[in-house]
Amino acid sequence: MPKSTTAKKASPTATAKKSAKRPLADIAKTTTEKKVNAGGLNLDAIILDNPDKIARAQHNQERHKDMSGKTIRDALATRRVDARDIRYDLQKGFMTIKS
Repeated sequence: MPKSTTAKKASPTATAKKSAKRPLADIAKTTTEKKVNAGGLNLDAIILDNPDKIARAQHNQERHKDMSGKTIRDALATRRVDARDIRYDLQKGFMTIKS
């Protein structure tokens, strides 16, 4: 049996506008609160640059200096690093934590 050459009509439910079931204030509140992946780190701990051990790559040295003195929460908020970067720097001794 040959296929029909006429276009299918859109279903009325696909074009109908859906109404919000929650108030807009609740939706705005949940969308502005960002979940932070801390990777098991204390978000309120302060990370400090370790002057005794310096990274070889220039961009890593600059990143360590820029992040020094910030809380982990603030460092993650810059989106320049993620939790993996901070954990790596701590494990290798490039940075230290001050609780």
